[in-house]
Amino acid sequence: MTTNMTNKEALLAAIIQHPEEDTPRMVYADLLDEIGGEPNVAQAEFIRKQIDLEKMPADMPEAQEMSLRAADLLKKHGRQWLSGLCLRIEQPRFRRGFLESASVSAGGFIRYGERLFRSAPIRAVAITDIGNCISDIARCRALRHLTSLRLGEEDRLKFYIDPLFDSPYLVSLQRLAVGSSVILGRIALGASSTFPSLRVLDLDGGRFEVAEIMALVTGPAIPSLRALNLSTNQLTDEDIRVLVSSPLLSGIRQLGLDSNEITDIGAIMLAETVSLGSLRYLDVSCNMIGEDGLQALAARREHGLDTLITRFNNFVDQETWAERGWLPTPPYKPGWVGDVPNLCDADPNPSVSIP
Repeated sequence: MTTNMTNKEALLAAIIQHPEEDTPRMVYADLLDEIGGEPNVAQAEFIRKQIDLEKMPADMPEAQEMSLRAADLLKKHGRQWLSGLCLRIEQPRFRRGFLESASVSAGGFIRYGERLFRSAPIRAVAITDIGNCISDIARCRALRHLTSLRLGEEDRLKFYIDPLFDSPYLVSLQRLAVGSSVILGRIALGASSTFPSLRVLDLDGGRFEVAEIMALVTGPAIPSLRALNLSTNQLTDEDIRVLVSSPLLSGIRQLGLDSNEITDIGAIMLAETVSLGSLRYLDVSCNMIGEDGLQALAARREHGLDTLITRFNNFVDQETWAERGWLPTPPYKPGWVGDVPNLCDADPNPSVSIP
């Protein structure tokens, strides 16, 4: 038993060190079968099924059956699999058999973050109840494990994000999402050396002041940035005028602008912006765009725009426009797509959480 436990710890360390590799996960599953006991055998099956699901189209009947079986195992045993964690987590999500993302309090992250990352291959964290702890979070070495970070969703107190821009531990971060509790400050994202790997910037629902957003996106470009979500921020045509002049847009493949105050004027500016030559996905739902603006945007099909989402604007129904040839053929992608690592295609086998 001691040997098995030692091997188990060594394999877990290998999984954490090489999170993209399947082999140590499969060997770990074999060891769980060898150790025996219902929770271990169930976890071994769960690991194998989730790994297999990653390699299968989601619409295959076999994949659907496997997904239901994995969800069943997780519902029955998931809390026991997590019982050894060093702190309380919320919204745990598993991928390829192991805990990959969770929501934790700022205090717990600051105190136990390093131990948490030694217990599972966690790559995505939402930190809550930040208050005046943002500087302490920025100094946490545990940040270096993250590829995805979400801050400021419905926290009770607002806080400035500026200290995070000086952190030396976010060089691997690929996705940053900030919510309405964040005060963006006046720092240009591109002027910071903190985020060399950033691929997705998600400001959806922040309802930020226009000056905050423009300060953030004005300045040097971020070469790796591929997706920018500015939905639900009350952006007007004048704001779009400033936005399209930002170097940050060069290389952007996905742009989310739904639920703002954009009219035909802003839509035409977007359509004529040369720096958006890499754009493949655009969501302008729930704005005030009319037929002239839609016609201008739809013309970007000739420049590589694959997906244009335009629901709830000031023009005739989307199906009619599709018949006229102004929109891509249905089915339309249902909403914002910005998950790392696949920026343009929704994850066919998303992670699952404990019900």
